[in-house]
Formats: sequence, structure tokens, C-alpha cells
Amino acid sequence: MLEERSDDRVYFQISMSGLRRVIQSASDRAAAVYITLAAGVDHTNAKYPRACTHGAKAVEGRTGLSRKSSVPELVEELLGIDALQRPYEAVGSDAASQETARQAVTCLVDPERTEDLIDIDQRFLDPYHGAEKRPVRRSVKGVNSDFMRMMYAQIGRRGGRPFTDALLLYCALMWHFDLERHAGVDPRVAHTLMSPLDEAGPIGDLEHVMPLFHNDGHCLVLVKEIGFPCISDGYAHMLFKDLASRRQEAPEDRAAAALDVLRSLGLVSAAHVLWTASPFTERDSAPLATLYVKGGSTFTDGRHLQHEIDAVVKGSDTIEGRALYPRDVEEGKSAFSGSGIYRYIVPEDEVQASVVLTQLRLKHVADSDSHRAGLVVESLRRDGYLAYLRSMEVA
Repeated sequence: MLEERSDDRVYFQISMSGLRRVIQSASDRAAAVYITLAAGVDHTNAKYPRACTHGAKAVEGRTGLSRKSSVPELVEELLGIDALQRPYEAVGSDAASQETARQAVTCLVDPERTEDLIDIDQRFLDPYHGAEKRPVRRSVKGVNSDFMRMMYAQIGRRGGRPFTDALLLYCALMWHFDLERHAGVDPRVAHTLMSPLDEAGPIGDLEHVMPLFHNDGHCLVLVKEIGFPCISDGYAHMLFKDLASRRQEAPEDRAAAALDVLRSLGLVSAAHVLWTASPFTERDSAPLATLYVKGGSTFTDGRHLQHEIDAVVKGSDTIEGRALYPRDVEEGKSAFSGSGIYRYIVPEDEVQASVVLTQLRLKHVADSDSHRAGLVVESLRRDGYLAYLRSMEVA
């Protein structure tokens, strides 16, 4: 049975420093209540900044915590560390307007922490958010929100870690996600560098850099995938410093374990991004094109540049068509499919500087103005690189 439902708050905001302080000073379950109440903040309430309209029932539905016993205690815990505040009387307002503004407010969520708010899609906490219809009854086991899966992922596992490590890392990655500037999560936070091809591939002996036939001054470059992005040691130390570890783990080990949890839940994936130069050594480097995004429709629209690059490689006879598309390979796929070898074409004088980084992409990125702007830039990059490919001479 379904009921009508609508909500125009398509994403919520949570303070990064506020979340870290809650994790540091309160219980894990209190952190779950904190993010759930943050998701209930009414951004249209001008009199009460960071005013939450979620009550115990909403918290229970998104966390599985009992609204009668657990939630009130955890709210008091958060009030005790000033992560939450009771609604106050708005100065300069009459009693009637104060009551109107306050009537649905249950608490204020870190009203002083507004400088480091992270945007997250509401569907992280509620997979039916914004849907016209939703199931009327939902049990804890029936709710498959990614947040609840994160909460209970480690329960029953020997040596299980607190879910707050994964939650903190996820929010941190969301803070550093920027399609416009980085084509994903800032590579200084997490990345792996793809290596030059130095072994025989599926088509025999191919070189790392090959001249593009019939196109003087342009080269085909082949690189090999090394592995999933890794959190940098420096960032791991910054994120987890001063946070107690039940297992006495080093920050880099906690970050790696937390990333494994996010990966197992399908909250992160990888993208191979071509940069004009290394962003670690060249200040003016920038993403040139996203070559491939893993993870299916959750992370990509399916328009991969590898197909267009292979078309130029075949059309220019740089690699013979029968070798590139052998008969024993599934129709439409090249011999490189599944090999971990990726291709790109650049002018000869740009080969030395160019690099391909494997970076993180995230699920539940908010449909905010900044993200929409990033999608436009990402599309323009793709169109620009396609125009470059189509300028090549092919048969």
C-alpha cells in the first residue's frame, strides 16, 4: 500500500566540524541522530537558523533507533555538548509570530556552524525521498537506505569498526567533491596514478606512446590501471587525528578501512581522468577529459570517451581494426575491454606533461547549484575533447 508524499528539500546540509565534534565527544548512536536531525533543517525558517522540524518518529524511521527510549536520551546527549539547541525566542518579534515560526521546530542543529556545511542528497537517509509514492509501512530490515546500511554494516562482525569512521570519511569526501575543478574528489585527498604501459597487452607488443598514423604531431598514449584510489596519508592524519580508536589503529589504516566500507556499500566508485599536467606539481594543471567512469548509471551517464578514442585509433590505422575488434570479443567491445588498459590521444608536445589519475566519484551528490555548474563544465570538457578527436584524419 502506498501513500502520497512530496518534499521540496532535495538535499540537506551538515557541518563538517560539527559532525567531527559529535563523533569526538558523543556516542556513535548520537552521531546517527545528529545527521538525521540535520536532514530535517528547514532552510526557509528565517527566524530560527538551522531549525529542525524532524521529531523522534523521523529519527526512528531513518536510523532504527527507538523513538520512545533511545532517541530522547541521545537528543539529551547532543544538547549536553551544544550540538543541538532548544528554540529560543526571536528578538524583535511579537508573540504570535514567534509561535508561528517556532511551532514546528524541535531543535536547532549547530546554528553557529554555518561556514563548513556539506550538501548531501536526502536519499542517503531516505531512499523514497521526493517520490510521489512510498510504502506506508517500513521495518528496519525493509528500509534499504544507504545510511542505515552503513550504520549496521559492522554489527556482528568480529573486530568491527564504528560506523562513524565511514560516515566521517564519506562526508569529508563529499566536502572535497568538485566536478568543475577536479572532475571528482580532489586528487590530493584520494587518487592513484595510472602507469605507463610497460607490458604486452591483449593486442601484442604495444608501446606506451605511439604516433597516431596520418596525424603528424599527435600521439596515442596507453596507460595501465593500478588500483582503486587511496586516501592520502596526510589527509587521513588530518581527518582522524584526536579521534579515539578502539583498535589503536593508525589514521591511514582507519581511512583505508572506512573507504573499504564505502566501496562495499556502493557509495564510491572510480573515474579515470586525463589531466593536462600533474596537479601535485603544476599549479595551472586542469582536468582535460574524463576517460571512463566505473559503477554504472549511479555514477555516469554511460557516455565513455574510450569508444570515440578507439574509433580514431581504428580509423587512422594506428591499430588494425581486426586486432582492435577481434571476432571472439563481444560485439561493440574492443580487445582492451577488461584489460585495465586505457587510451587517450594528445598533441605530441603535451605527452610528457599529461597524466591520468584514478579519482573518486560519489553517490548521493546533492543537486545543488554548484553541482549543476560542475555538470555543465564536465559536459563542456567532454564536448571539447570530442571536437579534438573529430579533427583527426581517419579513413
